[in-house]
Amino acid sequence: SSMPVAVFMLNILAGAVVFGWLYERTRGSVLPAIVLHTSLNGWAGVLGIVPTAESGRTYVLVTGLLVLVALAFLATPDKATAERSRAASKRSSAC
Repeated sequence: SSMPVAVFMLNILAGAVVFGWLYERTRGSVLPAIVLHTSLNGWAGVLGIVPTAESGRTYVLVTGLLVLVALAFLATPDKATAERSRAASKRSSAC
């Protein structure tokens, strides 16, 4: 049996939110995202959550946790990012 495509896609979508949040919160630095991605890949092998037929249930659980983290990040406004967006909007409308 293989991993359901819907679970995989949900994992990718939630991961994109988490990495995007990290990128925005670090003012565009990719280094923290690289470190996070590397650590996730490394620990996935150590903890046995690489998506295989044997680890399917664990992968679904980890995906669920990742979705919860992504939703929490989306629900938490970032004042600094909002301020930068407003400033950029003012500059573009002044031109």
